Amino acid sequence: MTEKSFEIRTTAESGIYEGIRDLWCDVFGDEPEYVDGTYENFGEDITGWAVTDTGGRAVSALSCYRCGTFRGQDVYVSYAVCTSPDHRGQGLAGMLVDRVREDVLAKGGISVVSPLEPSLEKWYAGLGYEPYFHAPRITLFAADDDDEEYEDFDDYDMDFGDREASGEFRPGIVLEPADRDRYNMYREAFLANRPHVELSGRMLRQVEYECFDDGGLYVINGGDAICDISTAEGGSLVMTEFILSPVLGELSLEIDEEITLSIARQKGAFEVTYTTPGSQRCQSMAAGVREFDPEEEGYEYSSAYYGFPID
Repeated sequence: MTEKSFEIRTTAESGIYEGIRDLWCDVFGDEPEYVDGTYENFGEDITGWAVTDTGGRAVSALSCYRCGTFRGQDVYVSYAVCTSPDHRGQGLAGMLVDRVREDVLAKGGISVVSPLEPSLEKWYAGLGYEPYFHAPRITLFAADDDDEEYEDFDDYDMDFGDREASGEFRPGIVLEPADRDRYNMYREAFLANRPHVELSGRMLRQVEYECFDDGGLYVINGGDAICDISTAEGGSLVMTEFILSPVLGELSLEIDEEITLSIARQKGAFEVTYTTPGSQRCQSMAAGVREFDPEEEGYEYSSAYYGFPID
């Protein structure tokens, strides 16, 4: 690979976007309309980057979007990193990721990547990224109501506003569709004491865009929790994000499992996979985060949370 063989270009140049979109669709199997919608949602907050060959064809590409802020720093996510099959093994994707990271850090921002699988963490680590944002992803199998004995909460006399915890999480979970503003209001309240990425309006619009079938943004039981259901078809329910009210979380009675399983049954799914704030599992890796002392910031948690990684 030489400087003369390849060139790094962006969608600021005419004709580059189409090549990036075509490569994205070829590698990941998405429809062109989906890619167009993603770029439309982010508007000026997204830039496509490509390595082009001597003929001007995009042979490696990624899309970098601004998703929000973390402690005052803009957060940029490198997304849909891909290389055409006939150009793999030449270090083109690494060269591109490295260039974008340098560009983001030069602006004082945070560069984020979300490895699809743990094996990619080592590859990204070699490019200057380290595990930073954590969130466990949990899969549960929803038994029929007749086969499941629900936890008895009658012995717990804890008051949550005008009601008690007893009996709250038996079948009958109420899912209320929420618009972006209402969902984000609960999200910020629930995450107030945890270091987290504050999502931009354009990122939230993309989150809605990523919801398929019977999915969407929901408030649960009037504010006990919130969730984003990305899909609820084919017997498998996927929550890209599930956040329990901190007050209920203090019960430590696996209430999140009760809620998510009840939602799965309500949607007719045999399994549910959800991602929730926590200290286990690297969800995203970052470069350029300014150091801080959690105790000085007043945070209760040491692990930071992003949410909604798409890679």
